[in-house]
Amino acid sequence: MSVYEGVTFALLDSYKHIPHTPNKIKLTGGGSKSPFWCQMIADMTGFVVELTNSSEFGAKGATLTTGVATKIYKNFDNAVSKTITKKHQLFLLSPDVKNI
Repeated sequence: MSVYEGVTFALLDSYKHIPHTPNKIKLTGGGSKSPFWCQMIADMTGFVVELTNSSEFGAKGATLTTGVATKIYKNFDNAVSKTITKKHQLFLLSPDVKNI
């Protein structure tokens, strides 16, 4: 459990240092298979956590960046909406938790 907490604190720290504040976090891969960890991320960050059906996000990110740069997609939101599917599973801030 302390590994989950450590990684989640690092994630929280990263989000505190980016120039814009997202309204949700999309997760995929091994960590997203743990409902406990997904809920912990939602509780600690205060963001909605959304799971996706997609995989290979490193390669997909490079491909979408190329698509935006070459005007295949209007912008990153457009690229993501056309290529990534949701699992329709959301984790919201627990009502009894004050985010950090």
